[in-house]
Amino acid sequence: MHSENHITTETELLGIFDPQMGIWMNFTDQSRRFYEKSYYGSLYTEKKEAVMDSFQLVEESSDGVFKIRDDIAPVDKRPAYILLHPLEALYLMERDKLKLNTISTTEMTFDGLLEATMTKDPYVWQKYIVYRDIRHRGYIIRVGYGGAAEFRVFSRGARFAKDSAKYVFFIIKDGIPVVLGKLENLVNQVLGDRKRLILAIFDKLGDSTFYELEQVTFSPINTFEDSWNLKSPIINHEDILK
Repeated sequence: MHSENHITTETELLGIFDPQMGIWMNFTDQSRRFYEKSYYGSLYTEKKEAVMDSFQLVEESSDGVFKIRDDIAPVDKRPAYILLHPLEALYLMERDKLKLNTISTTEMTFDGLLEATMTKDPYVWQKYIVYRDIRHRGYIIRVGYGGAAEFRVFSRGARFAKDSAKYVFFIIKDGIPVVLGKLENLVNQVLGDRKRLILAIFDKLGDSTFYELEQVTFSPINTFEDSWNLKSPIINHEDILK
């Protein structure tokens, strides 16, 4: 992570924004380092077909160099492109790591990409604030998990292709109601995978606060008075993502 903080012309990436297919980078030595060290993007073949089990296609040699495994990666299945999620592209653009052009070779700005993405996802800005916050803290983050969860977050110093995500993030915008049944299902899913579920509360001031949910159980009650004095606080764990 620390190696990314030094911005040079050698670390700048070039991407192409296709409104129908997404944000693409060629699989070069430069983009490959970002993929291997910080888990940016997903691998695709020359035909732009997803490379399944991307992390299993690489191996680390004794001198710490990653390379494509020839035994399970025939030529027509080897990665030729990296597909970036819009949140990944926004973060790299904000840090002057990525230059983005449209398919007509016109340069696209950070605001232009944000506006284009908001037409499909009106909550992309809230998600980006949380994504950026986690990246700034030095954690590796992957977009998507399944169900309602937004991110998978790895521990600091996670090893490429070896370590699994430790946290799963669910983003809630302050003032927007959440279906409790969906939250209960998510908790059961995440805990069943032996991961820690973190609620990221995005408030009106643009700040995010993190809470950990350990267990949620809903049961019927006979009267309202039966539950009036029951308390089930959600504890704000100050040690989360410091």
